[in-house]
Amino acid sequence: MNEHQSKNRLQFFDEMAANYKGRFTNQFPFLFYFYNQRLVAACSGLSFHEETRLIDYGAGTGFLYDYLLSDDYSLSNYIGIDISADMLSQSNIPIQQREVGGLDRLKKQQVQDYIFSLGVTTYMTELELVEFLGIVREKLQKDGSLIISFTNKQSLDFKIISTLRQLMPKQWTRKQSLGYPSILAFSPTEATELLAKAGFRINQMIFLNQTVFPLNRLFPRLAVFIAQRFLSKSRRPFWSSDFLIHASIRPQ
Repeated sequence: MNEHQSKNRLQFFDEMAANYKGRFTNQFPFLFYFYNQRLVAACSGLSFHEETRLIDYGAGTGFLYDYLLSDDYSLSNYIGIDISADMLSQSNIPIQQREVGGLDRLKKQQVQDYIFSLGVTTYMTELELVEFLGIVREKLQKDGSLIISFTNKQSLDFKIISTLRQLMPKQWTRKQSLGYPSILAFSPTEATELLAKAGFRINQMIFLNQTVFPLNRLFPRLAVFIAQRFLSKSRRPFWSSDFLIHASIRPQ
């Protein structure tokens, strides 16, 4: 990613920062459902104690921090990294546990038990993602876990959005992820192969968000009802806009 692209990405998130956190409350059922589903999946099977060291890469406005705090986990060794200072300023993350930057900040961290990257790969380039995985491999304990989510290119939701992004005027999608210039997406097989090539072993894959655009925006409560009632247990990639992987370092 060149300097111009980096500045555009930073501007994109800075402009959304002030109102971003409010979009993921009960007042917005679809986004509330999706983010909480992802947080539950991300923390599933993990244990947190006073000495647990974790990095939240792409911490944004602190959704993971708030979720862990609500369960009374010890967060003294939590570090939230984000390219947008404006995003971090909207979070409850203590100032001394925030770091503004990207891969440059990740490289400077100590070895961690858990490294989270939730909703971040979507806005990376492939080269950035490969570099990120290489750094994570160096910064993760041998028995630690990488928890990382991906946009699912095989999903009905992605196929519809990809088509509409080509047809809709830019001003309609401005300040929404739908309007981000370039979306990086993977199939579950592609993500598995990418992680394997980087030296990781897949321990668990969880499919997320069984709602579909534009129903989830026009009739969010109905979309969430259908997803929870009929589609949430489906392991067919077609119905899930995203998926999340728990991975660990593959033994040599």
